[in-house]
Amino acid sequence: MIGLNSVTTVNLVATRDSAPFDPKYVMIRSHAAPLGRQLGNRASPTNGIFNLGGNTAADDVPVSPAHAELYVDNGQVFVRDSGSKYGTWVDGQRVQRPTLLKDGSILALGVPIQRSAETPASVTDDFLKPIVAEVTIVQ
Repeated sequence: MIGLNSVTTVNLVATRDSAPFDPKYVMIRSHAAPLGRQLGNRASPTNGIFNLGGNTAADDVPVSPAHAELYVDNGQVFVRDSGSKYGTWVDGQRVQRPTLLKDGSILALGVPIQRSAETPASVTDDFLKPIVAEVTIVQ
C-alpha cells in the first residue's frame, strides 16, 4: 500500500509525432500534478508544464495552459482532462472521464492544428503539434 508521504513519478518521453520536449519526470504526491502549456508556471524536467513557443497566451496552439491533471488513486495513476480546447487522449481514445495510465500508454495533449493568421510568429510549426508521450510509471 502506498503511504501518505509516497511519491509516484510518471515519466513522459516524446514520440516522433510530438511537439519537441525533453523527457519529463512528473512527481505526484498528495495533490494532482497539472499538465499544460507554460503560461505563468515555469516548465522544468520535473513538472508537467511544457514550453511551447514561448510564454504565449495564444489559443491556437494544441496544448492549453491548464490542459489535464495526473493523480494517484489506490496506487494507480489516472489522467483527467481539465476542459482543454483540443482534448486529452490515451492510446488514441479521447479522455471523457478519469482514465487509467499504465506503462507503455501513449498520452496526447491536443491534436495537430494548422497555422492561422492569429498564430504568433514565435510559435513554430513543431509547436503546432500536440504533446505525445510514452508513459512509464515509477512507484
